[in-house]
Amino acid sequence: MNLFHLLRPRPLRLTTYLVFIAFLFAVMFIVLLSAYSYLDNRKTVMLEIRKSALHNQRIVEAIVEKHLDTLESTLKNAGALISDFYRDETTPTTALVMQERLKALYNRASSGSLDILFLQLNDGTVLDVSSPFFAAEALYSTRGNQSSDGAVIQSADDDAVYLIRRQPITSAGSGKVAGTLTAAMVINDNLPLLQEMVDKTTAQHLSLLWSQRYLLSNAPASAQKHPLKPVSMSAGIPYQKDGSFYVNTPLKIIGVPTALMLRQAMSDELLTQLNHSIMQRIIYVFLATLISAGGVIYTFRYLTKRSLNTILHLTEAAFRSPEPAQFNATLVSEFNILGESIRDLDHKRKESERQVLLSSSVFDNAAEGIVITDLEGNIEQVNPACETMSGYTRDELIGENPRIFKSNHHDIDFYRGMLEAITDAGQWEGEVWNRRKNGEVYPLNVSISRCNNSSGEPTYYVAIFHDISEIKRSEEQLQHQAYHDALTGLPNRKLFRDRLNVAVAHAHQHRTRLAVIYLDIDNFKNINDTLGHHYGDKLLQQISKRLVDCTRQEDTTARIGGDEFIILMPEIDEARDITVLCRRILKHLELPHTLSGREYSINVSMGVTIYPDDADTPEDLIKNADIAMYRVKDTGKNGYQLFTSAMQETIMKRIELESRLNNALCHNEFVLYFQPQVDLTSRQVVGAEALIRWQHEDGSLTPPNEFIPVAEECGLIQQIDNWVLKTACTQANQWRQQGHRDIKISVNLSSVQFNKDKDLVGRVKRILDKTGFPPRLLTLEITENAVMTDTNVAIQTMKELTDLGIAIAIDDFGTGYSSLSYVKNFPAKYLKIDRSFVKDIPHDSDDMAIAASIITLAKNLRMKVIAEGVETDSQSAFLAENHCQQVQGYLFGRPQDAETFEQQFLNQHKKN
Repeated sequence: MNLFHLLRPRPLRLTTYLVFIAFLFAVMFIVLLSAYSYLDNRKTVMLEIRKSALHNQRIVEAIVEKHLDTLESTLKNAGALISDFYRDETTPTTALVMQERLKALYNRASSGSLDILFLQLNDGTVLDVSSPFFAAEALYSTRGNQSSDGAVIQSADDDAVYLIRRQPITSAGSGKVAGTLTAAMVINDNLPLLQEMVDKTTAQHLSLLWSQRYLLSNAPASAQKHPLKPVSMSAGIPYQKDGSFYVNTPLKIIGVPTALMLRQAMSDELLTQLNHSIMQRIIYVFLATLISAGGVIYTFRYLTKRSLNTILHLTEAAFRSPEPAQFNATLVSEFNILGESIRDLDHKRKESERQVLLSSSVFDNAAEGIVITDLEGNIEQVNPACETMSGYTRDELIGENPRIFKSNHHDIDFYRGMLEAITDAGQWEGEVWNRRKNGEVYPLNVSISRCNNSSGEPTYYVAIFHDISEIKRSEEQLQHQAYHDALTGLPNRKLFRDRLNVAVAHAHQHRTRLAVIYLDIDNFKNINDTLGHHYGDKLLQQISKRLVDCTRQEDTTARIGGDEFIILMPEIDEARDITVLCRRILKHLELPHTLSGREYSINVSMGVTIYPDDADTPEDLIKNADIAMYRVKDTGKNGYQLFTSAMQETIMKRIELESRLNNALCHNEFVLYFQPQVDLTSRQVVGAEALIRWQHEDGSLTPPNEFIPVAEECGLIQQIDNWVLKTACTQANQWRQQGHRDIKISVNLSSVQFNKDKDLVGRVKRILDKTGFPPRLLTLEITENAVMTDTNVAIQTMKELTDLGIAIAIDDFGTGYSSLSYVKNFPAKYLKIDRSFVKDIPHDSDDMAIAASIITLAKNLRMKVIAEGVETDSQSAFLAENHCQQVQGYLFGRPQDAETFEQQFLNQHKKN
């Protein structure tokens, strides 16, 4: 049954139906058209937002890539600077040179994008010249987190994100990779980077995020609380939040996606425009629909009155017709092809715009100067960096020839060779000296290339260059620093050796003589200790100036370390010239030096050696001058001494003694002797002092005063001290195990071991534990001067020893420079009166007064007194009258070996 048959009974009723249906269709049409209008307008806005966001994204990527290009250029320059200085085995001087070169480059580049620059060698050495505000250690410790392209890296503690470039450094000596050079820029809180991106984009707010964490942003705090939308396959789709549109897109650095997310907040004006446009369209559609509905209703009413049946028949026939509507397939196909072509052209246009934008950005922001000329050499374009370097403006350079930069530093052959290289190879690279607009001549590293068109024909030339003035200045400074002392400006040891080698060769060829004078400032340590190193440095500067004033123009005065100087006098006629110079130096240095508002007089010890009389090699000349200088030190200082063969013999004996001392330790040639310590009241032996002797193969003994100073100088004293302490404790413990009564054992500690052995307390404790000797029976004797070297440390060390139960005795008391304010703080149990105050009792009243004063002082400080060197009854009686508790000396017993001491002093007093 056909639907139209139901409508046919009454034309008037049908009209009513049609009016109602038309009204329903009108309402539906308004709703659908309104929805369509809203969606169409929203789609338009979204497309505009996305288009603007993608444009902003490309700008941000171009800015980041520009910084990466700057890092790569910096690495190239740094690698070129240090590659010639690295060899297979790096010396401290080479490492210093590389560090200084990197530092100069970093200081020049740190004002731009460079934050971190360090060189990590294969041997583990790291030359880090970065600012202390950046954690380079965290950077190179997270190499595993580097992305595939090497552009972005996250630190281990997740606190920093870097733009980073690395470059291997190849050893110029072997051609092998010697290490890795790393340059980086910190993105976090990089306000200049953010400002540059904001200035060049159309976003209302711009933020960079890493793992959903904001790195840098100019968005308000409320906007930064919005969570990130998940990034779908169609990244960059705008979404609306709190009246604004946001677009989140992952950045592509050098065409590779990274973990960096770019969040853009587009202006809410677009939303206002959208809503305003939608309201207008809804109103227009509503009015148009009402007018259309009215027209339809009127038409239907008119037709139903006139020819309703005709309409119904036509409509029914249309519904019953089996033929579908036809369309032109060829037209549709051509339309689709045209649409595809339009899309391809639009894509190419956008890509072309992006390439032009990138090229323009690189050209304008490149750190290197760029000049483009035609084939005739006329300048067509320059970038801002070229204007900055040359001092000329762009308008002044356009149309000129590059000869405007000519400095006359190079000859015609230089430019002819440059032109031939460009003509033959199409490229030339090298160093050129140009002239700025103000007339200043400066060096450049220039690369000139010939550019061809698509047909291979030359079209123009491009010159890329950068100013290497600072590098040249750094090289000159490094060269000066490598051969001169930083404090005084005098030649250093290396430059002095070079000049001495040349002078010796010249003297040998022309049969002339030369002299080497070795100088050492007497008691210079006192200046540093009393006034401080700052004034000590000022004094060295004054001394160096006076030395230069004393010497001839052809002489070389060098500082070779600390307070030591050395002078080379070439081509001397007679020895009198040397003595005249030495006297002049003594006289000039004795004149007062003003330091800290006070005047100080300086003395100097000098040793002189002459070529070829004393030696014929530079090494022997310096060594002999040093020997002669120490001879002056030994004989009272403040003078000069010519080298003699006798000095050489003394040195050889000293060297031989050192060698024999080493053998003595290896062959166990040392023995211990024990001297009794007697209580003056009971006349009983209460202790013994262990004294070392050197027993030779023939049975002869060498006393300690002949070899202990040598052992202290050559570094054997600590081993000897340990041997004495261990042997004494072992022997004393054997006596206890054999049934002898307990006596205390005194062992001397050298000043070297007491002041320099940081593990002295632990070492003593381990020896006591190993030997089983009770700490309460051990007394360690320390000289007064050793205690006064560093009083606070000495007091702390003595306290730690007494905490073990060990007694402390201050040896040679009265011969040093101790202050009573320190003595009262010494945790010592005994004061030992030096034998120099005992030997002349009772004939010397001064010695008697000193001895009595020491005994009284010890009593007031609750210490006991031991007097050394007691040889007569009168000395013993005087000490007893003044209440001295203990004595030792030849009167009571000479030092004996362990067996003799046991028989003579211990067997008579065995325990029951």
